[in-house]
Amino acid sequence: MPQWLEKSNRRLAKGLWWAVLIGLLGSLPFAYTRIQTEASSKKVEFVMDYRDIVQVSQTQADPKRFVEEKLQELKDAGVNAMAVYESSLEELSWEKDVTLYNAQNAALLEGKLPEYGDNRTYLLFANPEHAAVLRPIIEQAFAKIGVSVSSWSAGGREGLLLGIGPDDAYMRTLPPNPITLQKLKDEGFLIVPRLSDRLPYDDEYVGGLIDEFKALGVSSIIFDGDAVTGFADQEDEESLDKLAVRLNEAGIGIGAIENLKIPQSGLGTLAKLLDYNVMRVHSISEGEMNVGKPQTLSDRILLAVKDRNLRLIFLNASASKEAAKGQITNSIETIVKTVAGDEEEDVKGAIELIEDFGFEVGEAHSFDIHRPAAAVLWKAFAVFGSVALIAAAIGLYLPSLLALVTVIGAIGGAGVLVLDSSLLNQALALVTAIAAPTASLVLLIKWLRAKHDRKASERKEGRETGRGSGRGGDSESGRTSGLGGKGESGRTSGLGSKSESGFAGGLPSSAWGRVGASLVLFVRTAVLSLVAVPFVIAILNNITYNLVLEQFRGVSLLHLAPIALVALYAVLYGYGGTVRSNFLHLMKQPITVLWVVLIAIVGALGMYYLSRTGNSGQASGLELQFRSFLEGTFGVRPRTKEFLLGHPLLILGLFLSLRYRWGIVFLIAATLGQLSMVDTFAHLHTPIFLSATRDLLGLGLGLVLGLIAIAVWQLLEKLWRSRGRLVR
Repeated sequence: MPQWLEKSNRRLAKGLWWAVLIGLLGSLPFAYTRIQTEASSKKVEFVMDYRDIVQVSQTQADPKRFVEEKLQELKDAGVNAMAVYESSLEELSWEKDVTLYNAQNAALLEGKLPEYGDNRTYLLFANPEHAAVLRPIIEQAFAKIGVSVSSWSAGGREGLLLGIGPDDAYMRTLPPNPITLQKLKDEGFLIVPRLSDRLPYDDEYVGGLIDEFKALGVSSIIFDGDAVTGFADQEDEESLDKLAVRLNEAGIGIGAIENLKIPQSGLGTLAKLLDYNVMRVHSISEGEMNVGKPQTLSDRILLAVKDRNLRLIFLNASASKEAAKGQITNSIETIVKTVAGDEEEDVKGAIELIEDFGFEVGEAHSFDIHRPAAAVLWKAFAVFGSVALIAAAIGLYLPSLLALVTVIGAIGGAGVLVLDSSLLNQALALVTAIAAPTASLVLLIKWLRAKHDRKASERKEGRETGRGSGRGGDSESGRTSGLGGKGESGRTSGLGSKSESGFAGGLPSSAWGRVGASLVLFVRTAVLSLVAVPFVIAILNNITYNLVLEQFRGVSLLHLAPIALVALYAVLYGYGGTVRSNFLHLMKQPITVLWVVLIAIVGALGMYYLSRTGNSGQASGLELQFRSFLEGTFGVRPRTKEFLLGHPLLILGLFLSLRYRWGIVFLIAATLGQLSMVDTFAHLHTPIFLSATRDLLGLGLGLVLGLIAIAVWQLLEKLWRSRGRLVR
């Protein structure tokens, strides 16, 4: 590289780091407003599936009394809301509002033979008062789908005759049972309707439902099925737009259920039309409730609320046959213990746990979205700061192309600002998240290499000086300047000698000096790695990420690229030689069985490591217990890959690298901890305060374990030296 270009690139690199600093300042308003947004919703709603209670009651001798008792138990436990689905004839029969008959049973009821070929549906109302409410609902619902409806009565009870087969009739969708809605309202529960997209969208019909919900004080709706109401007719009738108008007028928000295999169709579109009046829903299924223990389930609810910003906790129950006990049991008691706790078993309930973290049970509402003033200007600073960080990182590998990379990056950054595309924003945030920990470790390796080169140079000069002085006889200079001599010159340039400051060649020579230097470098490296965090927050500053309507993609790349790039730098940009010569030298190395074994081990560890990244990774039972212990001990669980692996390896690696060149191997592995700190904040649905606490805990615990590792190393090294077998 020409000298003028090298000087120019050095000046440009310094300028880029100043640009990074300015970009950081521009990112801070986004972090502040996101903290405000996350603090705006602190009420948690415990929603019980009312249909499940009714279904469980069918196993009891007195279903109605059972429902009343369980409603009171759940209310006393702290469950404050009931989910009510669209109804059906079958569900009305479960609640004993109607009795259903096929043609044969209806004929027996009337004391006559059934008509040949009659497969219609007969029903009788159980309560005359309820009949006045339910009759028009059933008539309108079946008339709308072209089914004939006529009056029928038997045994002094009025009813209806439907021109549709019983099996088909039982499945047809009816509006939510207004009798049930009012009963639950009178019991003091909040109502959470669950609407589906099974019927063609009828704006007048939906408007009537929304008005009824508003009168009942409904504040949120959770959709049932794989699509939101109106999705199927959106293209032809703009039904989602009409539904959004109705919901906005009523002040009703919607729930977004987390961890669905396939997100509900139309949810993102409707959420945008509602200006993101959306609450995240955590659902515990019937099966999980049947086998789960209250302690485990309450801890799970706590994590959902404080770690993932969920505000609606949806509880399911079911009846199951216990062959070992010879009876039918249900999980409602488990729900009660999960929510309220169990003093006999010393189990803290979910309500007590979330209250300890500043949350309260109440009517949940969506986040109040805060945005910084002059957001476009601040984002411009953040974007170009990110571009500067990326360019500076690339410049560490391709210094001759730094100017070109900077220009291309500036053009790309301008494109990100102008287009404001979700994909482009995510791409920029991802590359920024990769660049910071990579640059942090590369700069560390570069610094260590320079210090070791300087030390080697001083050793060489010391030897040459010693030989020259020796040839000059037993002069004072020769006696004091030789290798390891005791004169003033020997103290400053001999192998293993110390200067007044305690450093040889810019590196500390004592163990305590290396410990101190390791701590300083550890903090510096961590701070530089975390530079990416404000940029990611600013670039992806959209409530859709908090609500997981959009996800920050690229987790696997973020977990792999920095490690690979740091390893590449350590190998090809190592001590001595050009990149090309180092590469050719590496390619000429003979492949041994040991190499093959090591590559296989590294590959297996890499595959396991990548399988554990993202939301799909599965933890073992032992690891889950360890996580629970950490959560209970610290309140916030530090990430094991940081405090057990990455950070201790970095501390130990720094301590060794300050003396031995091969210590850099530990620094490559320690990249894991640095990228994990950035990845913690890449979980954009997790509150910033919690992510920061998690990272700080990881750094603190990792530091302690790293110091312990140094002490163990020193002890082993001393034992090895005492046997005279230490190979240098």
